[in-house]
Amino acid sequence: MAFLSASSSIIPRVFRRFVPTATLVLLASTGLSLLPPCFAQSGSWTSTGNMREYRRGHSATLLKDGTVLVEGGFTFSGDTAGAEIYSPAKHQWRPTGAMNVPRNGHSATLLKDGRVLVAGGRSSLVQQASAELYDPTTHTFKFTGSMNVARTIHGAGLLSNGKVLVIGGVGSDTSYLASAELYDPTTETWSMTGSLSTSRVEHTTTGLTDGRVLVAGGLTDPLSAEIYDPATGVWTPTGSMNVRRWLHTATLLSDGKVLAAGGYLSADGTCELYDPATGTWTLTGSMSIDRNEHTAVLQYDGTVLVAGDPNSSSSELYDPVTGTWSSAGDLKDQRTLHTMTRLRDGTTLVAGGNKFPTIALNSAEIYTPAYIEPMNVNGIGTFNSSAGTATFRMDVTGTHGMPTGDLTYSDPDANVTFGRVGLRKLTISGNTATITGSVTLDNGTGKVAFTATAVDNSANGSTDTLSITLNNGYSASGTLTSGNINIQ
Repeated sequence: MAFLSASSSIIPRVFRRFVPTATLVLLASTGLSLLPPCFAQSGSWTSTGNMREYRRGHSATLLKDGTVLVEGGFTFSGDTAGAEIYSPAKHQWRPTGAMNVPRNGHSATLLKDGRVLVAGGRSSLVQQASAELYDPTTHTFKFTGSMNVARTIHGAGLLSNGKVLVIGGVGSDTSYLASAELYDPTTETWSMTGSLSTSRVEHTTTGLTDGRVLVAGGLTDPLSAEIYDPATGVWTPTGSMNVRRWLHTATLLSDGKVLAAGGYLSADGTCELYDPATGTWTLTGSMSIDRNEHTAVLQYDGTVLVAGDPNSSSSELYDPVTGTWSSAGDLKDQRTLHTMTRLRDGTTLVAGGNKFPTIALNSAEIYTPAYIEPMNVNGIGTFNSSAGTATFRMDVTGTHGMPTGDLTYSDPDANVTFGRVGLRKLTISGNTATITGSVTLDNGTGKVAFTATAVDNSANGSTDTLSITLNNGYSASGTLTSGNINIQ
């Protein structure tokens, strides 16, 4: 289940600042599984292509082809209907069909068939009930059924049955809403469902692993939380948070718990964990700064990336194993009201937003986690095996742990020579690289699995070492008598 709280630039008083809660994407939908933990590492931020429009309070949706759709938001001239597509392969934005209604503070939800439902928002100071569908095959938006209630700054997300749930927000008379409704993509119609126990705006909305939906905090009731059951259409109160929060984030972790981070009224960057099994909240490690109007996205290694704040360009990583935060570096631009989208390759795209106090941005940047930054081991040399003299040559590069390159090896006195390898995995820890895969032996005995362990001892003035193990019983290791190994 994926959920997104709508974003806006916005209206009265307290709505001057609003940031979207990041979209939570099911790992199953990405085709990638969680990686082994590597929580101590940070990563890096790099600029990518600028959007064609300056925008804040827009939405961003990862499409099924791996590109990102951005639409709407507030520009220097007011609300925009413009939309554009980001291509991760080209690091560029291209225009696509515009919406029929300029809007900000709307929601955008990816449907099971690949279309995107855009609902509500605010246009020319008027809350909207209208909704539109974006078709990535025709690159166009069309009107679909309108909601029963006009709303902006609401929560929205896809349920396991394919319907879309929208929750709360600000209504047409600027009142705060407790109502919720369901969109059926088959009939393109909306129907009311159970109402929240209290009106909510600037809350978080998170899909749980069992299909239920958790709503927490918000301006009107910043401590309470409640659960929606799609099977009954009923909301049930659950445990209250320990700290009052609105404009916070709530991220589904890989173990099924939910991390609530920061927000207004949350002193000292406090964070807490919700356990669906017990219905209770427990305080966890605090961020390094008070943070609100930020975004949060689950990473493939199970950590949570948080970025943005009106007064800081910093970003941080939460480690659910230790319950602590570490720096993830500074963004190129300080920003709020931006979007943050995890891409298929494990990087994260941040786009647009507001540079405090009032400057809309068209810039975008990419966060590359340490675990997918390129790794390389290369070398050439000889060493003494138990049978004689072994020679090798290697040049293996790994990204996201998936290696490419070449490895050749020859120990003629042991009748072991190979040059055709199928690389499976590259891991680097300190000065040691481990490569696994399969090789086809030149002696005609067929394909066997191998493990190569290379140690780069140049930093401490010692000689490099290499070991080769095959699953047919052959193994050799030794200190190089010529050549060297480099690990980066």
